[in-house]
Amino acid sequence: MGPGTGVPALLPMERLAESPVTAWELGRRLTVPGQVRRESPDLVGFHCAFGLPTGTVAAVHREHGLGLLTAGGRWEWREPDAIFASADRNGLVLTTPRDVLLLRPDGTRVALPVPDEVRRGAWPPACAGVLGTGDLVLALPRRAEVLVLTPGGRVRRRLDAADGLEEPVGVCVDPDGAGFLVTDARAHVVLHVPVGTRRSRRPTVVHGRTGRAGKKSGLLNAPRWASFAQSGSVLIADTKNNRILDVVGGAVSRVWGRTDAYATSTLRLWHPGTAQEGPDGTVLVAEGRGGRLLRLGADDKLTVLAGRCDVESTELIQPRGAHFSPRGTVIVADCHNDRVIEAAPTGAVSRVLPGSSARVTLDWPRFATSVPDGVLVADGRQRRLLCLNRTGSPRWRLTAWRRHGDSVPVPFADPHHVVVTSESPLELLVTDSEAGTVSRIDGRGVARWWHTGLSDPHMAVPLPDGGVLVSDTGADRLVRISPGGRRRTWLDAERVMDRTGTALRQPRAMARLRSGAVLVVDTGGHRLLFVSARGCVRSLSPVLDDLVGSLFFPRHVDVDRDERTLLLTDFDNSRLVFADLPSLLELLDA
Repeated sequence: MGPGTGVPALLPMERLAESPVTAWELGRRLTVPGQVRRESPDLVGFHCAFGLPTGTVAAVHREHGLGLLTAGGRWEWREPDAIFASADRNGLVLTTPRDVLLLRPDGTRVALPVPDEVRRGAWPPACAGVLGTGDLVLALPRRAEVLVLTPGGRVRRRLDAADGLEEPVGVCVDPDGAGFLVTDARAHVVLHVPVGTRRSRRPTVVHGRTGRAGKKSGLLNAPRWASFAQSGSVLIADTKNNRILDVVGGAVSRVWGRTDAYATSTLRLWHPGTAQEGPDGTVLVAEGRGGRLLRLGADDKLTVLAGRCDVESTELIQPRGAHFSPRGTVIVADCHNDRVIEAAPTGAVSRVLPGSSARVTLDWPRFATSVPDGVLVADGRQRRLLCLNRTGSPRWRLTAWRRHGDSVPVPFADPHHVVVTSESPLELLVTDSEAGTVSRIDGRGVARWWHTGLSDPHMAVPLPDGGVLVSDTGADRLVRISPGGRRRTWLDAERVMDRTGTALRQPRAMARLRSGAVLVVDTGGHRLLFVSARGCVRSLSPVLDDLVGSLFFPRHVDVDRDERTLLLTDFDNSRLVFADLPSLLELLDA
């Protein structure tokens, strides 16, 4: 069943804790029952895959190690502790927790020399390759370095922060062995490093902008691998953008996987870890998060070689906004499934919007909330607010707003969040992230109050005095705006650093309690903050992580009407997290 189709009866539910705090999750089961998962979600499933001249596919799986998939579809598992593998003219280069090995075709294993100083504090490498000179190349993300070692184990060259590296996770040797590609997940860039040239020559950028993540043309988001195709182009696994790029001369010539910038592909990928062209010209893709081994062919043809397709309607894929409805159900913007789900906190699904018969589609919805005549969706990529009835058909839509007394409409750029501040007459508090605007509009889009000049705001909540509190995400702060438009910083990165030891980074959402305290989603810090009514800042994550496991880019927070249950969207873990809020706060105070 494909994404966005069908009505799932139940979202997978797992109890995470019973005492001293009740906690559970809905969505994809990335955790191990009874255990707290702490490793990076990108290392789940297949780590890498590539084709051999014999027609066999070699792959490394997190649980099984190195495996060979024959043309007949049979797996032969070897080297169970393999972390990564790459093809070499003399066999396979394996990275293991202890050594870098050359696995020859006859089955013999040769440990490649690595000095002890390299092993200390940085082992194991993310991957390795052997140049035509016999030199060994190691990607060491823990030290933000790439090393080139001679066949005798001496360091010939060291690439580090001075060369633009932050977290190099992939190295791939050129077909002629005269250089190599470096993929840096934190710098969001792919570099090419020539060998046999002067030491002072810096790497050149193949694709991406160093230090800047994004989906638009020329940008990457946490890429994990790049390799050369037979034509000389470069294939890039643009991991967190869920796409594969084919780059020629710095320009993208082809894309597999849908994104904002490239909508021509219909494929749905989920955190591809590597992309490598096979001898037959198809592209082999190892999905870390999706847990699949894929073959991509012409015309977006996709063949699943191994693993089940996790892009199913019974699971969430990177949910963004989620909140409690007046009925006590949870309304979820299931972003990468292009749909909205209403479900009980226990997982029983009551409806999925839009319906299969509706003549409307959503495109990465950001948020959804109840309104008197249906569900209102912040359909950000479509630049609109869309009201759907119970069957999922559109009742009305807004694509622009205008100032009171002004006839010129202001188109929405990327509406991220909406709050119903009055049902009769209808009044909405709308946050447009790309436009940097917060506005109070009526059902016709007419605004009597608005505020501009914000930096990528993701959410605004109304305050009792008529003002609003805004998560000004791009500026790493929360700002309070008075009814008269006066703006002042309410919480900033420095204050959070002083109180918790870690600066506030990209706050995307908040929930205001009746006491005046505010729960703040510190997305860049992968945590939830509690700010008391008197302004004391504390992190809930040391307690929360022990209960539910590490959060990865949480996006939204809400509490139910009685303020008994906390709800978090754990975006990169593709789950909803629930916890008993009073017990959680008591544990924080203990």
